Amino acid sequence: MQVFVILALISLLIFAQYSIYRKFALHEVRAGIRFSSSTAECGETVMIFEEIENRKRLPLVQILLRFEAPRELSFPDMTNTALSDLYYREDLISLGGWKRHVRQITVRCKKRGYYTFKRFTVTTCDLLMLMKFHGSFSSNSSLTVLPRYLNTPDVSALFMSAIGERVNRYSLVNNPFTFSGIREYQPYDSLNRINWNATVRKDELMVNTSDNTISPEITILLNVARYSPDHSTECIEKAISLAYSFSVLAARESIPVSVHANSRDIRTGESVSSIHGTGKEHARQIGQALAGIDLDQVPTPFENLLNTVPGNLRNRQLIILSPNYDTGLQKEILRLAGEGARAVWIVPCAVHEKTPRILPEIRPIAILWEERYNG
Repeated sequence: MQVFVILALISLLIFAQYSIYRKFALHEVRAGIRFSSSTAECGETVMIFEEIENRKRLPLVQILLRFEAPRELSFPDMTNTALSDLYYREDLISLGGWKRHVRQITVRCKKRGYYTFKRFTVTTCDLLMLMKFHGSFSSNSSLTVLPRYLNTPDVSALFMSAIGERVNRYSLVNNPFTFSGIREYQPYDSLNRINWNATVRKDELMVNTSDNTISPEITILLNVARYSPDHSTECIEKAISLAYSFSVLAARESIPVSVHANSRDIRTGESVSSIHGTGKEHARQIGQALAGIDLDQVPTPFENLLNTVPGNLRNRQLIILSPNYDTGLQKEILRLAGEGARAVWIVPCAVHEKTPRILPEIRPIAILWEERYNG
């Protein structure tokens, strides 16, 4: 008889603790996962913070934390991590009542892009580990990895080659004795050029211009259309990196630069289109826009972008970055050059791919570029 009583009491205790945990195991549990930074350079190392807090007295003897991360974020320490289409990370901990756990995980940003966590789940159990209880938690944390900055001698030489003719042909030094007119103030104008009388009359900043001064503005046109039958994106990624690197180099030289692309953003579906500007922050904003380019979405026709080149062609240097070399596109670039545009067409190439076929009449403004330093 006593045996049955004991068994009944044990069964009652098991059922009681099971009922309590079924109702309260994930009650007042706060969990989340976040990146240590919202923006990172390609190749940079950032931290992932895995956090969980038990805001009640009931202890959680076993908790399994699971999350998925893109393959473009490399885990130097593969402990508890599996790799297939994504990285799958699992961490096993225990958590007492009113306790908090934070784990830092190092990841390396291998490729530009906009990344979020696909899923973050928490699995716990009752005291006797007889039943499991699952919960999913949302994460608003995201990471924007900027395109690879090509800080190499050949890229610097390529940039100077693309703008060299323009810089040499037009003086960048203002001549205060050759006044030619007044125009609206631009972010790259010096404050000593402000015409205060005209500013008062117009109720906006106005600056003096001189005959020998032409704003050395650079407009970068980026084509992300597929260029090969196998739908390779290698050279497109190189073109994106060049666009970002040129923007950084232009910022260093205090040359206003803008970038326009026929791409689609992974978040908004919009194309990259920036205004002219200078400075590190402007170059960083361009990098963030380029980071969001989704090559899986169908781009708009690049010819449409060439037909709507913004601004006065005579006052700007065009740098066209396009690994796609369709005959129709080459003819559009020729047409643009024939209308007076100072254009340079840079064609990123890969050693293991066939050499692009360039029309003889466009070769004087075309540059085939292969990366010499692949970091």
